[in-house]
Amino acid sequence: MKFWLAKVYVRKLTLEHLDDGTAKEGLRIGSSFDPGQLRDFAVVFDLKARLKNHGFLSLEYLAVFNTDEEISDEFKASHLARANAPAVAYPYLRAFVSQFCTLSGFEPFTLPIRSFSADTRPPPPPTALPASE
Repeated sequence: MKFWLAKVYVRKLTLEHLDDGTAKEGLRIGSSFDPGQLRDFAVVFDLKARLKNHGFLSLEYLAVFNTDEEISDEFKASHLARANAPAVAYPYLRAFVSQFCTLSGFEPFTLPIRSFSADTRPPPPPTALPASE
């Protein structure tokens, strides 16, 4: 199946200039498949980041993809949907965050480069414990 990036957009954005230090930081990434859209899916980035100069950024950023075939359950669980699509969209998120923070008066903030293939590897098989006597 072929897929391509159709659009990216911000669903939610909050920028606080006075961060009290209690908010949690992190980046969560997930996929969204709408049953009514058989050839579209989205990668959702939920970012919480502490900025220099006492700022805090909360961002929900979506990347919408189109496909050339109807999306199957196999595709939803595939490496394409779980690793390749986020890898395609992530540079757009990085550029947006960097530019937005700079234009908002903060020091440049750049998200780190990230490998998405490591996120989708199956866990190693459990090792057997030695038998006790």
